[in-house]
Amino acid sequence: MADAAEHPTLRVATFNASMEGGNYVARGDTPTGGELAAALASGDHPQLRNVAAIIRRVRPDILLINEFDYTADPTGAIDAFRAGYLEAPRADVAPIAYPHAFTAPVNTGVDSGFDLDRDGVASGRGQDAWGYGLYPGQYGMVLLSRYPIDSANARTFQH
Repeated sequence: MADAAEHPTLRVATFNASMEGGNYVARGDTPTGGELAAALASGDHPQLRNVAAIIRRVRPDILLINEFDYTADPTGAIDAFRAGYLEAPRADVAPIAYPHAFTAPVNTGVDSGFDLDRDGVASGRGQDAWGYGLYPGQYGMVLLSRYPIDSANARTFQH
């Protein structure tokens, strides 16, 4: 049988982590967009710890995290997740580092200017947004990688 060193493995994963504002507000409250950043700032949010533990155990080389809100400071949110959850020491699971990251604005929660759901109100959010979202950036995504990302040539298909 061939040696594993002769046939290196590249592990790629997607993870719908549900790191969107609705998870960080009280039941019945409407998220506005800053909730993920606040949860990340705590450094000890249970849901974020659990997401990080799964990533640390699976250990993908390239990881697309879906439903990671695109925020006003996307690099800050990504760095807070990497430093506070993925790279921080924990007794139960080894840290993992992703030196490369990519994110871009998404169309979720972006006001379309139209009454897309035909309820008589052009609310600019929810079903009247270009992509369903209660605020711009809800349900965004982040690509984390152990390998360089050619961000200059990435396409979002937003425009």
